[in-house]
Amino acid sequence: MTEKECANRQLTRLTFNKYFTEIPLTEMKEILSRNNIKLLQEDNTEWEGFVCGREGNTLIKTNIKANLYLSWYQMASGRYEVTTYLS
Repeated sequence: MTEKECANRQLTRLTFNKYFTEIPLTEMKEILSRNNIKLLQEDNTEWEGFVCGREGNTLIKTNIKANLYLSWYQMASGRYEVTTYLS
């Protein structure tokens, strides 16, 4: 199994059928790091960004031939539904 496949399984376990008080960026970065995957900014330095808003989606470049897709939606309860995977 490739690092990408392992990371995708772990990302799915983190977010599937779960709701969060905040978007779990730290946990996602830890999963990627354990699989030798780094999030990168446009200049290829390590990603230091953040996400905000009630809903949104983004693609973040990685050091492998894949991007991290991240989508979030804040429900009326204030909790976030999060979808994320490497594409």
